[in-house]
Amino acid sequence: MSVQIAGVLLDPYGEIASFAEIKFITTQGAGEVMTTAPATYKTSADGSYSMNIQFGVFIVQMRYNQSNGKFQQIKKVIVNSNTVATTLGELLLNNEPLTPPEIAYVEQLVAEAKEYRDESEVFAAASEASAQNSASSAAESAQSAIDAANSAALIAPIPLNGGVWASGQTYDFYNQYMIYNGEAYSPLPATVLPYTVGAVPDLGFVYQIKLNDHSLLANLNAVGAHDKIYRRGHDSVLDCVNYTGHVMGNKYEVDDYYGGTEPSNSGVLFFTVVPAGTGTADGGKYIDIDANFQLEQNLKIPYNVKQWGAKADDTTPADIPFSNAIAYARANGLVGQINFSGKFFFSETPVFYSHLIYQGAGKGGTILRVEPGKNGVQINPTPADSVSYMEMRDFSIKSTNTFPAVNDNVGLKIDLTASCRRLNIRDVDISGFKNGVDGKCPFYLCTFKNMQIVGIVPRDINDIPNYTNDNSFGFASGFNDNVGDVRDATTVTMENVFTGSFGIGIHNRYTAAMQLINCVSERNFYGVLADKGLYGAMYQEWNKNSCLNRGLHQPTGVQITAINETSSWGAFTAATVEAARGSYQRSLNGARSDKTYSDVLPIVVSTSTQYFEFQSENGEAISKTSAPAHRIIGPYEVEVYLTDTNSTPTVDGTYIIDIWVKEDAEATYRSVRRSFMQLVAANSFLGTSNFNYKGVVRGNLSNVRVSVSRVGGEGFTITGNELSMVVRRISQ
Repeated sequence: MSVQIAGVLLDPYGEIASFAEIKFITTQGAGEVMTTAPATYKTSADGSYSMNIQFGVFIVQMRYNQSNGKFQQIKKVIVNSNTVATTLGELLLNNEPLTPPEIAYVEQLVAEAKEYRDESEVFAAASEASAQNSASSAAESAQSAIDAANSAALIAPIPLNGGVWASGQTYDFYNQYMIYNGEAYSPLPATVLPYTVGAVPDLGFVYQIKLNDHSLLANLNAVGAHDKIYRRGHDSVLDCVNYTGHVMGNKYEVDDYYGGTEPSNSGVLFFTVVPAGTGTADGGKYIDIDANFQLEQNLKIPYNVKQWGAKADDTTPADIPFSNAIAYARANGLVGQINFSGKFFFSETPVFYSHLIYQGAGKGGTILRVEPGKNGVQINPTPADSVSYMEMRDFSIKSTNTFPAVNDNVGLKIDLTASCRRLNIRDVDISGFKNGVDGKCPFYLCTFKNMQIVGIVPRDINDIPNYTNDNSFGFASGFNDNVGDVRDATTVTMENVFTGSFGIGIHNRYTAAMQLINCVSERNFYGVLADKGLYGAMYQEWNKNSCLNRGLHQPTGVQITAINETSSWGAFTAATVEAARGSYQRSLNGARSDKTYSDVLPIVVSTSTQYFEFQSENGEAISKTSAPAHRIIGPYEVEVYLTDTNSTPTVDGTYIIDIWVKEDAEATYRSVRRSFMQLVAANSFLGTSNFNYKGVVRGNLSNVRVSVSRVGGEGFTITGNELSMVVRRISQ
């Protein structure tokens, strides 16, 4: 099948193009036409031509001046059943647009036409009639070139369905195109139209074309602009998802995760369009678009929770974005880092996992606020997993629990049956919880530095039976409550840690080596409770009513190997004080001023508190006294010596020794120290209690008394030298 074209060929000056040659080179034939087969036509002396062009795709070349000897390429054309051109100019006009090289060639033709016009005058002298026809043909040819140049924009390929490939779309014209995976496709000339496409291009019916509308390189938002050569901009992730022109491989820049008037300050995010199902949608690394596409984020390292949509407005729950960011970081990299800044709200307790660094932007500017009644942050699922390395830095964990709390919520919960190694927490504050740090695990090489841990117990509350012992503490390590569940916190270092407004400031529940460096326990009911090993430097502000049970008050440099202080409220059992067996406290070296009291008046030792009354001081008889007086300011130590009488009933068991002090301005005695003694038949036991009291603060005189009670068992009587007491002033 063929199309006939005929006419008179004119050069760009409008003069007749006599004996010009027109060559058609086949690039894709139809029917019997072979690919690459050429055909050449020559105009007559009057510039006229008439030819039949077979169906196919051809490159059109032309040579005006035979003496020049060169053919110049003009156009690539398609000839098929839809071709309506009747002249060569129309055929060229209704096919692919002029490219810049082709436009340059048209300009070259204009220049060559002048040369050819001079040569045509020689032919005109030989034939006057031919000259007239040549002039007419040249005028027509020039007009055709001008028309072709002016029509370049009008004959550009036409996008179908906005240029986006979609199954079920129908091609009606050969110059229509759709883009699939970054490439443009049009129907083959041999394809019978209309043609309906499937899900992917079928190269038996369509072929790749090059889009020659060069304005798309400058106008990036135009339909058909190729996304492989730039990144399309979007205001937010939602704006990007809602964009209707997604093509596989497209790349996007998103100004902010949320954008608009309430941005999340995530910074610029980068996405690539990938096939649906490439990854698990988590709101960050992968975001679903529809059934065909996903957005894959090119994440910056270190990771930031805002890349997953966490919003630091202290209102929008950040539970899911934090969880997804942590899960991705755990799955990608040996040790990853999670960054976060701003104020985040959690409706449930966030879980921090091992092998990650959790980095805030400062304790004042980075806050994790948790719903009241919930724990603040939990390390690894409880109570099964272990920690081999983790760091937490530069943020605060807060809640708004009020006194008394509805449950035993914890600011930082570490409840692991396996070991917790190299947990390093620095510049992390905790406030608003009934308990601060609960370390129920074997600690190894763990440090807690520059922390302020504040509870919810108000100052000067005298009746808090539910806020004593082990259910309200600022920092607790180790665990030995249950048989077979001894989680020995082996090595813990606390440096510059403040605890306040708890039942107990620091509780060493079962730590072999717990070091305190410049730590403070203030406004707690009890300063320090140690069931095993503890050493280091502690400070308390006594003149600020810091610890109602007077806690531990040690100047710098004192090594504390064990301090036992349990609540003076509520009943005690043998299990409560079992870990206190054999404990002692080391005091400062130096000169001492001693007073030894002996020859105690008979008292019945029972579960009730009984005060000592002595009849001898430093070996000399005195009137009975239960209140030795001191006028010198400084720390004091009280040592009580109790001997087993082997009497009946048995005296085996645990005993509680309390030290009481009353200053001049005080109406009643107050307990400042409690220690425990374990008596075994046929043995004696020496217990030391150091109260380090700076006397004469509220007046001119300080008075001391000591009491004893036993934990369970029948009462028995002691008298004489079965009980003695030494009071020493420690030189400073």
